[in-house]
Amino acid sequence: MKFARRLGRAVRPTEGGPQLARRPFGEVSYRLAKEETQQVRRFLAREWPAADRAIFGEDCDWTSRPVVVEARTGDEIVGAVLGEVIAGIASSSTCVSPSSGADPTCGLF
Repeated sequence: MKFARRLGRAVRPTEGGPQLARRPFGEVSYRLAKEETQQVRRFLAREWPAADRAIFGEDCDWTSRPVVVEARTGDEIVGAVLGEVIAGIASSSTCVSPSSGADPTCGLF
């Protein structure tokens, strides 16, 4: 880890849940994978349900619901944000306004 080398000491990962916290430091290794393998898919299929219940509760609705937000001046639309809500969390995928440029808020907010 470059960060650890700059500090001149080992840096213990703090993320990864209790299954990693119980392992001796240095036993877990990390690598950048080239693709999502079948082994990764099986791991996620096995672990996500318990994580979802712990974070969102038993009755979480994972249905994706589209969201459209219009910005108006009078009757004229001056911007729009498109996205979705899943499990009560909204995310946007598109934001357009005439003067948005590189502004992630589209200059609307």
